[in-house]
Amino acid sequence: MNKSELLEKIAVFPIIARGLAEDLRSGAYRSVFRGNGIEFDEVRDYRPGDDVRAIDRNVSARFGRPYVKIYREEREFSLCVALDQSLSMLERGVSERSRYEQALLATCLLGFSAEKAGQRFGAVFFGSEVRQVWPCKQGMGHLLALVSSALEVSGDPAGQPRGTALAGAMRQGAALCKRRSLIVVISDFLAEAWEAELPRLCRAHDCVCVRIALPAERDFPVIGRMGFTAAAITGITVIEDIESGRTIRAAPSLEFANVWKSFFEKRAAQWENVCLRAGAAALTISVDDEVDVALSRFFGRRRHI
Repeated sequence: MNKSELLEKIAVFPIIARGLAEDLRSGAYRSVFRGNGIEFDEVRDYRPGDDVRAIDRNVSARFGRPYVKIYREEREFSLCVALDQSLSMLERGVSERSRYEQALLATCLLGFSAEKAGQRFGAVFFGSEVRQVWPCKQGMGHLLALVSSALEVSGDPAGQPRGTALAGAMRQGAALCKRRSLIVVISDFLAEAWEAELPRLCRAHDCVCVRIALPAERDFPVIGRMGFTAAAITGITVIEDIESGRTIRAAPSLEFANVWKSFFEKRAAQWENVCLRAGAAALTISVDDEVDVALSRFFGRRRHI
């Protein structure tokens, strides 16, 4: 997709974001809102059935009858997206969208949904290092500036530095939100040494890991698929991992295609297991999926848990 096509898709998000905004506003992540709330509201007369631990002893002593403290549930929270802009995210293969373009659309939809829900929205952009940090704020101007910056990322991987600072982005996201918030990490998770950081992020915040996948994770790759480049040389396919520069050579065959598919199925299952054990929710979105449908279904299910 070119920039104008992306803008055309993004233009309708303020309208379709209403449903997702309702899921966010209605407490899709109830652990953000533990207990009876955190902000004191008022005191009132004690009623049978009230928790005796809520009795305000000072007010009760002053007026000679029991009063209890009432707390107002605080539902305002921040939503922060950690958006992967690394080399492997820029590969599109034979699909209409690259991983990054799909991740960008997901980020924009979450941003407009947060704006509709009256929540603060922020982001961490990262590739081989953390590139930009957008503090959590409300306001359409803030959101549009964030989206505009994300759109400026080049789709050409040539000359881009290798590596993915996923662990650093998680640390930055945790530090960005001072209070317990919802952090959505959108990446292909083709990175190293992030698994130990995820449990620490989940202890401080609610976390959703969104893995952007290519169809080549199901089928043997052709040129440009799966974050790899491939070239056929005298019947041998040379596949390069553009993140690390490592290459493998294989003779195309049904056996190799089955091994390829099994490898990526096991890696996807392992990724999901790491997320769930850390306490994060896990969602895989293919570049061929409609991102608004995928996110609405996911957060809709979470709303009723």
